[in-house]
Amino acid sequence: MLLGGLAAVLAVSPPVDAAAHRSLVAHMVQHLVLVTVAAPLLGFGLPLPFGRRRWLGWVAASVVVSTAALWAWHAPALFDAAAESVPLHVAEHLSFLGSAVLLWSVVAGPGRRARAGLGVLAVFAATMPATLLGGAMTLA
Repeated sequence: MLLGGLAAVLAVSPPVDAAAHRSLVAHMVQHLVLVTVAAPLLGFGLPLPFGRRRWLGWVAASVVVSTAALWAWHAPALFDAAAESVPLHVAEHLSFLGSAVLLWSVVAGPGRRARAGLGVLAVFAATMPATLLGGAMTLA
């Protein structure tokens, strides 16, 4: 969890944040570091209290929450508002990181090792909406 916290702090550190304000590519890299580096490292160490039978429900809920956060913040009006407002930008980062930590904790956190194969499928399913959004943004 320490490495995850360090990755999150580095992703929002002043030099990285300044670069993210100057460049869309740097901005997206900042988000990717929060979601694909910091979140898994934090999620691996975060135990969530739920029963074995509720695992699939938690997976579905975490995929929905992370997808909703990703798509909502990339809607043009909200994206532009977050770029102009520090509090909204912080909320954006927190929602990306929080929803991704939830997902990673559900699929790979303590006590989830026995479901490793299903966790891989869950992560794959969670990446599909992000891939679709990335493709749409590339072609726009």
